Amino acid sequence: MNTKIFLVLLFLVAVWPSHFMSLEMPEGRLVVPEPLESDSGPLAAHLKNVRWSCPGEGCLSESDIDRLAGEIFSQADSLDLDVALLVGILMVENPWLDSLAVSSAGAVGLYQVMPMHREAWPECEDAIETVAGSVCHGSVIIHDFLQRRDSRDMALLAYNGCKGGPCEVYPEKVSGYSEQFLPETW
Repeated sequence: MNTKIFLVLLFLVAVWPSHFMSLEMPEGRLVVPEPLESDSGPLAAHLKNVRWSCPGEGCLSESDIDRLAGEIFSQADSLDLDVALLVGILMVENPWLDSLAVSSAGAVGLYQVMPMHREAWPECEDAIETVAGSVCHGSVIIHDFLQRRDSRDMALLAYNGCKGGPCEVYPEKVSGYSEQFLPETW
């Protein structure tokens, strides 16, 4: 389904849910709309286009990036997160899309999750070195911080582990990458 049509339908359902969710056939049978599927194709294409040259051992293949895009949409949907926010975090944390990347601080994977967080969010069953595990951990961590912090910027600083100094530009960096992938750009 064309992404723009999908977004218009999604908007209409959000604005007038009673109109779309209670349609009845003349015979009185309830019409249950099919769930709309997210089209991760534009996201996968975007990630393939903006990724940096990857010198590591865990560089994602094109099919892995397709799977990554699907995981991002899935987590964004299940946690009610903005896809562009998850893209922004990903591209700041790991623009190479190297699933085995380890930072100087010891953070691992696509979303650069600290190993100490492996057990903190039990809803994520896969290892943080995997596509599914990294997206899950990154998503539930930012979701948790968005719930517990006063603002999006404070949640992003917490995600980054920033306690002051040069890292305070992290929210701006995430926003910059998020703005590169907004629905209008599809």
